[in-house]
Amino acid sequence: MTYVAEFLNASTLIYKMFAPALAADLLSNEIYKIKVILHDELLAEEEVRPFKFNVIKIITLDATFPVVVLNLCITYLIISLQLTHLY
Repeated sequence: MTYVAEFLNASTLIYKMFAPALAADLLSNEIYKIKVILHDELLAEEEVRPFKFNVIKIITLDATFPVVVLNLCITYLIISLQLTHLY
């Protein structure tokens, strides 16, 4: 029973941690749809640029952000395991 409670606690923590990135992705999709509609109605020659949320102009907040964090954690874990076997 305690494993289920720990799993639920961890899953809610992960959800709270990545909720802003998922919300930013949903918002950017809606903004893109609005831009396409306005482009079709008003400007036929201009190109529509995608809207992106950036953190310090380095990290893009979208639906791939949790995958990027997971990739970073796994890479760090592999490197630390390899370095512990050196000594």
